[in-house]
Amino acid sequence: MHESQSRADADTVWRRALALYSTSDLAGAEALAQTLVQEVPNHVEALNMLGVIALRTGRIDRSVALLQDAVMVDPTVALTHFHLGHALFRGRLYEEAANSFETAIELDPHHANARRALTKVFLYRVFTNAFVRSHGRTPNIASPETFNDRILHRIIHDRDPRLNIICDKIAVRDFIANRVDASFLTPVIGSWEQPEDIPWAELPDNFVLKSSHGSGQCVLVRDKANFDLEALVETSRAWLALDYGKKKLEWAYVGLPRRLIIEPLLEAPDGGDLLEPQVFTVDGRAALIFIVTGAKAPGERRGAWFTVEGRRLDVQTITVRNADVGLSEAERLTIVAAAEQVAKEFSSMRVDFYLTRDGLRIGELTPYNQGGRAVWVPPERDAQLGRLWRGDFDLSFLPDFVAQTSEFN
Repeated sequence: MHESQSRADADTVWRRALALYSTSDLAGAEALAQTLVQEVPNHVEALNMLGVIALRTGRIDRSVALLQDAVMVDPTVALTHFHLGHALFRGRLYEEAANSFETAIELDPHHANARRALTKVFLYRVFTNAFVRSHGRTPNIASPETFNDRILHRIIHDRDPRLNIICDKIAVRDFIANRVDASFLTPVIGSWEQPEDIPWAELPDNFVLKSSHGSGQCVLVRDKANFDLEALVETSRAWLALDYGKKKLEWAYVGLPRRLIIEPLLEAPDGGDLLEPQVFTVDGRAALIFIVTGAKAPGERRGAWFTVEGRRLDVQTITVRNADVGLSEAERLTIVAAAEQVAKEFSSMRVDFYLTRDGLRIGELTPYNQGGRAVWVPPERDAQLGRLWRGDFDLSFLPDFVAQTSEFN
């Protein structure tokens, strides 16, 4: 009778705890659940509740410990493994989190939430490991603060369907033309699905070959007569064989139509290297300008960073050497206005221009700047530029650029 009464009392306390939890009275539910596990140490439901409440209130270590206790009491409950996976994930223990989600799926093959969580933790693990290799520290993707953190968070979480359009170099043309004047579009000679379909003999002496579905897949042909056409065809076949988004794990590129584009080789007004101004926007507002030039090859890129008002900043990345490049006031105002028009309603976007002898052209829109792995110089610029997402575009705290201050000049 005494044991029966104890069980009945425990059931009553548990029902009261559930009722409080359902009304979001987490403190009240936690107090009752804590009393319950003191009386019934192996009460798996109460342990699970305590672990979830700890997770919801930011006590990650306590949450992990409680949910591990719950799993030890009864390892056959898929939901407990699922909750433990989330606690481990919040603690950035991605390998352990993946194991918990996999166990939840083994116990309940129809647990759709666990499958989605497993996919997300896989992405966190891959991008975190890559970032650690390149930067020597762990990014904070879940609660982003730095510039790179923000990009990585977007790659994993932002599923705006318009990103598929802007990453398709053919579809984006109509998108750009509908937001700004069509004169901003780069000229195109044609697009084809296979290299064998391209009338190579009819092409001009110089041109640019690109893929429509990837980033960085571009070859400049300056003299067709002295170029290895067979190698060019093989390169283009390799592009077409690859789903760029799946390889890079960048969602906006996944499943895009795979085509080849040929454009005329753009020329700079002075006949030298093209200036390529890039406008970084946040919430549709221009926040930063990067002007880059030179061949897209290691050691050849040169550039400079500016506020949207035109003040040159002491900012650099290790892949681009400093150079004295700039725009006229009219050019700067034009690219800022056009970038804001094109990028309006996006959380962030990089709008890439070319300054040609025929005027400014928009080359492409880039949602994932350097894949979230830019190496900033000095390193603290990563955190400082992350402040742009707070809506404060005042970069007065950043020093002016002074020649020869960087070892990477």
